[in-house]
Amino acid sequence: MGTVRSRVLQDRRRLARIGTHMKCQFRANGMEYEALMLDLSQEGAFLSSAFLPAPKTTIFLTLNADCLKKPLELKGTVLRGVSAMSEHGRVGQFGVEFENPSLDLIRLISAISAGYNKR
Repeated sequence: MGTVRSRVLQDRRRLARIGTHMKCQFRANGMEYEALMLDLSQEGAFLSSAFLPAPKTTIFLTLNADCLKKPLELKGTVLRGVSAMSEHGRVGQFGVEFENPSLDLIRLISAISAGYNKR
């Protein structure tokens, strides 16, 4: 029974996330912040930043990549976050769920999956 339970927890995401380590920016509560996107899927992303927004905060994420014709803007909601230590001091790491994934997001994920050199 324990095996089935842990398997269900392991598969709770419908779409796999891919590692990105891509620089990005986000706006929250009228302020703009720099971040590092650690991973990405069609449904959301996991970010690392000096600023940790509270759960349920709406953010606007901006991604710049050579494979896109213009910067990609995504609206999302912070689901959860933790404070962690890094070589640069204390950082916030948080999961974001996107409100409306776009075709450009799918193109970006496809390019990253194919080995695109990320900014």
